[in-house]
Amino acid sequence: MVMTGERKADIARKVFSNSEYRLPAQELLGHDHIDFFLDKDAAKYLEVLSS
Repeated sequence: MVMTGERKADIARKVFSNSEYRLPAQELLGHDHIDFFLDKDAAKYLEVLSS
């Protein structure tokens, strides 16, 4: 799945936040054959985690 642009930043935050939102893209989370690609603008509200 590709999400690009600042207009997608809020929806990207909702998809990855494990919140009360029930969005179609959330159904794809956890599948090992699905990848999400976000540009810098779409990912601006997401926190980068490192291990």
